[in-house]
Amino acid sequence: MFVADGEDSVGINHRGGFFYLLDNDADVLVMLDRNMVQVASWPYADFTSAGYVQGLTYDGATLWASVSGGDDLLYQLDLAAGDSIETIRTLPAPPNGQGAVRDIAWDGDVFWVLNSGSATYNNPPEIFQLDPEDGAILSRHELPSPEPRGMCFVGPNADSYGRSAKVGCYYTDKDDDFVYVFETSRFIFHDGFPAPAGPRGDNYIYPLGIFFDGEKFWTTNSSGVADHLFALDFEGTKTQRVDLPYQQPGAVVWVGLDLRQAPAPLIQGAAPGTGGLSAHKTVTVRGVGFRDGLTVDFGVGVTVDSLTFIDSSEFTTYITIDSDADLGARNITVTNPDGQQGIGVGLFSVVEFDPSLGSLWILDNGGNTLLRYAINDDEFVANYSTA
Repeated sequence: MFVADGEDSVGINHRGGFFYLLDNDADVLVMLDRNMVQVASWPYADFTSAGYVQGLTYDGATLWASVSGGDDLLYQLDLAAGDSIETIRTLPAPPNGQGAVRDIAWDGDVFWVLNSGSATYNNPPEIFQLDPEDGAILSRHELPSPEPRGMCFVGPNADSYGRSAKVGCYYTDKDDDFVYVFETSRFIFHDGFPAPAGPRGDNYIYPLGIFFDGEKFWTTNSSGVADHLFALDFEGTKTQRVDLPYQQPGAVVWVGLDLRQAPAPLIQGAAPGTGGLSAHKTVTVRGVGFRDGLTVDFGVGVTVDSLTFIDSSEFTTYITIDSDADLGARNITVTNPDGQQGIGVGLFSVVEFDPSLGSLWILDNGGNTLLRYAINDDEFVANYSTA
């Protein structure tokens, strides 16, 4: 099925990479190679006790999972933290814990989140646009179908013949057995294509996960006895079928990387971002991919006295700035134990006087002198004549 006679095997996806799939029967996240061989798995219990993991998406660096059933959260997951999954951070699932959050999708700037609605709160099925920083709802739109499940975002794309899929969010509906399109630039819904059927026929269609890898769609069918992974072209025509060894496959994403391998750290910010000459202070550094045992460097003239690792997205460090350190912006360099480095360009600045400290001014009338002291010590700073 994967390869013609006499050719080297390229697996189900000629670009390699890995599929990350929810196995809702065993409550585990599984990782499959291009030959559909399971190479790793992680229990949902690593990051949630709710057990209702609904969706997956990839933000270019990490996986995110949506969880309903009491949690109602979006989890950013670190698969390179060791034998278990580490939660980097969470966002609230919209809207305020009401209804059932389903799948999620990342479009490069914001999250899109499906919710199948709530009879209790009289909420219809909707798609939400979320701020990735705090989870604030930026927009919400009622769906044209009753039971949404899987979703993916399709960015600009085209094959060598100029054929392409419409840009927007594609979602599956398990009652309609159909894939709908939400054009995110205009907030308009379109019909997409019918969900694919397996050899057992239309009565066993139950579309759940969907993902677009830049060339083709991948969808999962989860009916207990007809559990498949399908590959579809731009128009939704079935081109491949894999019979999965999982009885309740759910959301799926394809990533060209092994997410168990830690990437180089990414430094996103430091607070406070300035320090004065001779200052002693604690600086919090935030980012992605930090590992316990890392080191940090602020350049010549700044000594790192101690470092406290918090998690893969944050650590604190206590620094001393020399009295003669060069003024101006400088880089923050983080080195993980495996030797990989990340550089935050210009994220910290050395200034003459630390803005967080202030000064004590004393008038010496006898000597016609105005004295200035730093309030954090008894060091003499400068004097000015009042004559």
